[in-house]
Amino acid sequence: MSQRILSNLPQDDYDRLVPSLQPVSLPSGAVIYESSGPVHHAYFPTTCVISLLYTMENGTDAEMGLAGNDGVVGIALFLGGSTTPNRAVGQIAGRAS
Repeated sequence: MSQRILSNLPQDDYDRLVPSLQPVSLPSGAVIYESSGPVHHAYFPTTCVISLLYTMENGTDAEMGLAGNDGVVGIALFLGGSTTPNRAVGQIAGRAS
């Protein structure tokens, strides 16, 4: 299965990213990053699904988004940030770059 964002990039942009892409295996329940914690990597899911969770004042989590093979997690890095207000957790085990 391909990653739709990566496969639709112009060839020059894709070629610049390839050296930085590393395949990773993400188990279900794996915490990718915590709310307000540092974000060091962006993840492009290929076969996994990643949940984006927001922790409310009462301590419960609300799912605010999902990322699969048509998404990316850690987009704050592309926008110049280094933290994010949500938590990212592996929802369905699989692979990402």
